[in-house]
Amino acid sequence: MSVDLSFPYEYEHYRDAIDEVVGTREIVFSDLHVNSRGDIDIDIVIPLMEKNELYGLLVVEIDPHQFLFPLIQSWPTPSPSAETVLVRLEGEYVVFLNDLRHCRDTALKLKYPVDTEQLPAAMAARGSEGIVEGFDYRDVPVLADVRRIPDSPWYIITKIDQDEVYAPLRSIALHVGFSAFLLIIVAAFGTALLWRNHRAVFYRRQYELELERKGLLERFEYVTTHANDVILLCDSSRRIVEVNEKAVSTYGYSRDELLRMQVEDLRVPELRPHIEQDMAKSRESDGLVYETLHQKKDGTVFPVEVSSRYLQIGEQIHAQGIIRDITERKKAEAGIARLTRLYAFLSHVNQTIVRVRDRDGLFHEICRIAVVHGGFRLAWIGMIEKETGLVTPSVSDGYDDGYLDQLVVSTGDDPFGKGPVGTAVRQAGYHVVNDIEHDPDMRPWKDEALKRGYRSSAAVSIKLKGETIGVFSLYANEPEFFGEDVIELLVEIGEDISFALDTFEIERERKHAEEARMAALERREELEAIISHSPAVVFLWKAAEGWPVEYVSENIRQFGYSPEDLLSGRLPFAGIVHPEDLPRVAGEVRRHSDEGRSFFSQEYRVMTGGGKIRWVDDRTRVRRDAAGRITHYQGIILDITERRQAEEDLREQKEIMQTILDNIPIMVAFFNPSGRLEWVNRCWEKTLGWTCEESRSRDIIRDLYPDDSTCTAVMDFIRRADGVWGDFKTRLRDGTVLDTSWANVPLSDGSNIGIGQDISARKRVEEALRTSRAELALRNRIADVFLTAPDQDMFAEVLDIFLEAMDSRYGVFAYIDEDDALVAPSMTGVVWEKCNVPGKSVR
Repeated sequence: MSVDLSFPYEYEHYRDAIDEVVGTREIVFSDLHVNSRGDIDIDIVIPLMEKNELYGLLVVEIDPHQFLFPLIQSWPTPSPSAETVLVRLEGEYVVFLNDLRHCRDTALKLKYPVDTEQLPAAMAARGSEGIVEGFDYRDVPVLADVRRIPDSPWYIITKIDQDEVYAPLRSIALHVGFSAFLLIIVAAFGTALLWRNHRAVFYRRQYELELERKGLLERFEYVTTHANDVILLCDSSRRIVEVNEKAVSTYGYSRDELLRMQVEDLRVPELRPHIEQDMAKSRESDGLVYETLHQKKDGTVFPVEVSSRYLQIGEQIHAQGIIRDITERKKAEAGIARLTRLYAFLSHVNQTIVRVRDRDGLFHEICRIAVVHGGFRLAWIGMIEKETGLVTPSVSDGYDDGYLDQLVVSTGDDPFGKGPVGTAVRQAGYHVVNDIEHDPDMRPWKDEALKRGYRSSAAVSIKLKGETIGVFSLYANEPEFFGEDVIELLVEIGEDISFALDTFEIERERKHAEEARMAALERREELEAIISHSPAVVFLWKAAEGWPVEYVSENIRQFGYSPEDLLSGRLPFAGIVHPEDLPRVAGEVRRHSDEGRSFFSQEYRVMTGGGKIRWVDDRTRVRRDAAGRITHYQGIILDITERRQAEEDLREQKEIMQTILDNIPIMVAFFNPSGRLEWVNRCWEKTLGWTCEESRSRDIIRDLYPDDSTCTAVMDFIRRADGVWGDFKTRLRDGTVLDTSWANVPLSDGSNIGIGQDISARKRVEEALRTSRAELALRNRIADVFLTAPDQDMFAEVLDIFLEAMDSRYGVFAYIDEDDALVAPSMTGVVWEKCNVPGKSVR
C-alpha cells in the first residue's frame, strides 16, 4: 500500500504531522502554529486503519480562540494587571503562544531570547518553577507563578504587577512617612512655640499630635479593612494580633475569635505542623510567597496564596501575611489539566476503536482508558437483559470493591431504574447525576457509592443498529464533575462505541454470509462432478457514455486487464463488451433504468485482454442521487463461460439421451417420489397403446392391472425399486394381455425409473422348450424299459408310461405286424414271440 503525501500549498503545514502518523500509525497532536491561512490552530491527525493497513487520514483543526485562549485569560477576581500566558521554547527563543492582555496580536509572534535574565517566561524555559519576581514583556516588575504543563512543551505563567500586590503597603508607608514628616515640622514649630508660649502651647501641641496619630491609625485601618486580600499580623509566638475585615468575611470568624487564634489554626489540620518551617523560610529569605490550604469556620477548605514578610513594629518583630483566595485560579488550572486529560482520553479511545476488532476487547480497553487516562474512579459497561429488563455489568475497571456485584439496575420507571443507567437506556441518550449524596434518584445506591468515594456519575447508551443494547457508566470522586465538556466527550464516546459495534456486526454478518456461501459451495461440490468457480469482479461505472470506470477490483486481471487500464480512462467498460452484444446490453441497461429498477442482471460476452471471448453474468445495482437521477452503476461480473459451455453440453446430452430413450426397444417410465408416473418413452406408447400424456393424466397402473391385488402388488413393486426383475401379466389398451417383465431403479431424490420389456416370445420359447423336454423324458423312459424290463413285463410297463404321460387310466398297447395287421398282444410268451423282437427271448 502507498500513501500520497502531496498537498496543495494551503495544506503544507500538515506535512510533518502526517509524516509522523504514516510512520507510527498513531494519533498525532500538533503544537500551536499559524497555518497557511494566517490562523492559529492545533491539528489532530488520526490514522484510518483496516486490518493494520493505513487507508486514509482524518485531520481535525482546533481553534484555540474558541476555548483555550479565553480560558487562559480568565481571572478569578478583578485585577488591572493580572494575566496568564502560555509559552514554549523554540531554539534560543521563548515564544508567547496566546494573545496578551496588555499587548494585542502577539500569539506566536512575540518572542524573547531564552537568556533574558529577569523575564519570567525565559525563567520557565530555563527550568525555574514556583513563585518568582522579575520583569515582564512590558519591562514592568511582576510577581509570577511559573509551571510546566505535563506531557507538553508548554509553560504556564500566572503573573501580577508588583505595584498592584504591594500597593496597599506602599500607600500605608507613604501616609506614615508623610505624617512623620509633618510631625517633625510640627514638633519643631512646637519647640519654638514652647520657647515662646511656654507649657500651655506645649500641651496644645501634644493634643494636636494625638489627633494626627489617630488620623493615621484611621487611614491605616481604612486601607487594611477595605483591601481585597486578607491581611493579618501575628507576633513572634504566631498569635494573631491584627486582622482586616476581609479576614472576618473570608474565614467566618469574628474579629475577637481571630485575635484569640494562632495563625496555624487557619490551616487544615494536616498542614499545621509545617507552619514553623514556612515561617522560618520567610524570615530567612526576607519574605516568602507560597500556597497552602486554609479552612473556614464552617469547615470549608480552600486554597490560598500567602505572601509572608517579617516587620519590626516598635521593639517587637511581627509577621505580616497577605492571603489571597486562589480557588478560582486553581479551578482554571484544573480546567486546563482536565481539558488536556479529556483530549488524551478521547485520543486513546479513538485509537482503541481503530485498533481493536472484537467487542469484549474494545469494552475492556475503553474502561481501562477511562480510569487511567480519563481520571475516573470507576468505569463499567453493562448489557441489557431483555428477559428481565435488568442491566448487568459485563466489563469494568477502577475501584470497585464489590460495588458491581451487588448492583441492581433496571430499565423500567421504578426506583431501581431512575439512576443514570436506567434513565440513559429509556431516553436512548445520556443522563448525569452530579451529586450522588443529595440526589433523591440515587437513594437505592447512595450509601454503597459514597462508601467507595463515588460523588458523581454519568451514563450513556450504547446502540447496535440504532437499538439500545447497553450503557457506558462512569463515576468520579468529586461532585459536579460532569460539566458540558465531559458530557460532550461522553456522548461522543458513546457514539464511537456504537459505531464500532455496528462495524463489528457488519463484519460478523459478512463472515456469516461468507461462511454460508462457502457452505453452499461445499454442498454443491458434493452434488456436482465438475466445479466451475470464478471470483466476482466488482465494478463502479459512471452513468455516462461508454460507462467510464471509477472503481474495479484487482481480480479483473483474470480477464487480461489491469485495474489501471480501466481506471485511467483509456478503456471504458463498454470497451470490453463484445461488439455483437454491446447494442443489446446497452438497450437492456436503458430499459431497466427507464423502468426505475434498482437492480437487474444480464449475461453477455466480453473480450479479454488476450483477444479471447468469455461469457459473464452481470449483477448491476443502480445508484441515484437525491433528485432520482442515475449517477452510477455498481455491481459484479462473474465469468460463466464454463457454465454456459456446461449448459450447452448438458443440452446436447439431453438430446442424445432423449433420442436413445425414444428409439431403444425397451419400455422406460419415470415415477416421482410419490410413485406417480411422470414420463414414458415411445416404446411404452407403442407396446401398451397409451401415449405419454394419457399415461400421466390417468391412473395408468389401474388400467394396466385392473385386478386389485395385482395392482397393489405392482405399486409396492414400483415403490420398493430394488432393481429386481419381476414378470407381470399386463393388459394393453385394446384389452389383450401381454407378458411383460419390469425392474425399477431408485434415484437419489426418491424418484425411480422403471424398465420393462415384452416377454411374449420368451414365454412361447419357454413353453416349447418345456414340451420338448417332456417328450425327450418319455422316450428315455421307454428306452430304459426296453433295455432293462423282462420281455413279459415290457409292454405292460410301456403302456403304464404312456398312460401316465397322457394322464389316462386305461389303454391298449398295439403294434403293426409284418402283415400290416394291428396286434394288441397280452403279456405272455406267445405274445412276445409274435412280436418277434430280435435279440429277445422268452424265459
